[in-house]
This record gives sequence, structure tokens and C-alpha cells, in this order.
Amino acid sequence: MATEKRPVKDILQEAETLSATEPRKAATLYQEILTYCTDDSVRQKEGDDILKFQETAIVKLGELYRDLSDAEGLSKALALSRTYMSYTAKAKAAKLIRTLLNFFNSIPDSHDIQITVLQDNIKWAKEEKRIFLKHSLETRLVALQLETQQYKSALTLIDTLLTELKRLDDKMILTEVHLLESRVYRGIGNLAKAKAALTSARTAA
Repeated sequence: MATEKRPVKDILQEAETLSATEPRKAATLYQEILTYCTDDSVRQKEGDDILKFQETAIVKLGELYRDLSDAEGLSKALALSRTYMSYTAKAKAAKLIRTLLNFFNSIPDSHDIQITVLQDNIKWAKEEKRIFLKHSLETRLVALQLETQQYKSALTLIDTLLTELKRLDDKMILTEVHLLESRVYRGIGNLAKAKAALTSARTAA
């Protein structure tokens, strides 16, 4: 006879208690909660509350890895959260992804893994047809590529983004991308194109 799984609420409480003294053990418990997304019997028993518990677990897990300066762990937390993201509203999922990505800002020397994580999540957003999220993540990736002086990669992505954003008439992100474009061209010393991109940003706004 299969062992009955513990209530998610109990696991969450134990993880929160262990966070300060045994963060790695707490992380394992938070990860356990996230795997419950795929267990239909648990979902039926726990009802809608499981999504609330899982959302809390995702954020707490991200905070743990941030405080441990564990960029690899934070990357895995984002990957683990995807099944939950499929069950929740798109706007909430997008906000949660941004929250987790922001945790990287506190981790030194994490630019390379941030770029990999962003590329991975952009691919997922495209597969899930979450277009707004995809554009938001791509814009964030351009900013990171600019920061790390990966100008060629940034311009390639900017060209793709501008084509899609103009078609959708998304003026807010379009303006942001043109401003990034201007900074990239300024970074490579092409002041004429930097000025033209700035003019395009004003026009889009």
C-alpha cells in the first residue's frame, strides 16, 4: 500500500522553520512541494490551496538561494516552478518569474547563468505562447547583454524584437527596446545610429 503524502501545509511549515538553521534541508522540502503539481490525487485532496502553498514555496526557495548566493540553485528553482506556472494565471506567472529573476541581482558574478536562464525561459514562454512574457524576458536579456558588452547578440535580438513589437503595436516595450538600442549603438561607437534609435524611442512614446 502506497504511503500517503503529508499535507502540503505541514511540509511548508517545516521548511519555513528550518530555513534559518538548515537552509539546504528547507530547500529540499520546498522542492518537494513543487513536485506536487504533477500529482492529481494530491491536487484533488488539497484543492485550490495547493497553488497558494506552491507560490509561497517558490518565492521562499528563491529567497533561500539568493541568501546563499547560489545562482545554480536559483536557476533550478525557476525550472521547477514551470509546472506550477502552467496551472496559474499568466499575469501571476509573469510576476513570479520576474521576482525570481530579480533575486539574481544580489548574487555576485551571476551574469552568465542569468543569460542562460533567460534564454531557457524565453524558449518556454514561446512554446507556451506567452507572447507578452516572451517580449518582457527578451527585453531583459538585451539589457543584460548590453551590461556585459555582448553588443552583437543584443543587436540581433533587438532586430527581432522590434519587428514583432511593431506588428503588435506595443508602444511601451517598443520605446524601451529603442532606448536599449540607442545605448548599444553608443557602446559600439556608432553615434549616428544611437541618435536615430533615440528619435525612434521618442516617436514610439
